[in-house]
Amino acid sequence: MESYVTRKTHRGFRISDLHVRLGLTPTIRLGDVYFENAPSAEGATIATIGAVEFSVSLRDLFDGRILIPRVALTDAGLRFERLAANRRNAEQKT
Repeated sequence: MESYVTRKTHRGFRISDLHVRLGLTPTIRLGDVYFENAPSAEGATIATIGAVEFSVSLRDLFDGRILIPRVALTDAGLRFERLAANRRNAEQKT
């Protein structure tokens, strides 16, 4: 998961552990989440989170939709900013 997110976003992404509780609405828990900011942004990280826990609706996945009915963050530090001309804080692809 770490290498996939890093490759897709062009930003460092690390977690210490991953737990999945199966069911009709599986719950995924990520521990010690670290996500780097874009090189052009201020500050080294966009997120440091002690734990992220979220659920996914399997019924909606079968219908081609992604529904996340619950997200919980613990000990979260998030940094979001807009760049010049109101652009999102995203890596530009060439």
